[in-house]
Amino acid sequence: MRNRTMWLASLVVVLCAVMTVSAAKLDKGTQELSVSGSAQDLDELQYEINVGYGYFIAPGLKFGGVVGYEAQDKDSALRAGADVEYNFVGDSALVPFVGAGLSLAYVMPEEGDSDTSYVITPNAGVKYFVVDNLSIGARVQFHKADTDRYRYDDESKDTKTTIEIDTRFYF
Repeated sequence: MRNRTMWLASLVVVLCAVMTVSAAKLDKGTQELSVSGSAQDLDELQYEINVGYGYFIAPGLKFGGVVGYEAQDKDSALRAGADVEYNFVGDSALVPFVGAGLSLAYVMPEEGDSDTSYVITPNAGVKYFVVDNLSIGARVQFHKADTDRYRYDDESKDTKTTIEIDTRFYF
């Protein structure tokens, strides 16, 4: 009985918190700090982590920069680049968005010489504003590199698709 009461009280608190969140305010001049990442285990563990900064130049329209690290088995890469994102802001705490980025990656393969690679990353996703200045979200991101740098079943390709989760702080 006590567990049921605690669970019900927790549910009420969460529902009250969700119902009191106001619509997102992504106006001109708003700044954003973000941390995002993904992990998957296909043939071997692949993961990436990114840190970004953005500035809204118009309501819903953000330009920014991102730095990141990605690894696949014993291969790794450091990335730095720019991105743009358009948020479809309405009267809800749930905000869908589309975006694209261009990064320069310094690729460090397990075998062979280090190299640089350009990566284009169109994406789409949704973020949920937990409070007025904090969101959590998820996006599907397509990566298209100018070299075959992503490995699948002992074969290298120039594309991959990831599902990333993120948290963003607005000020």
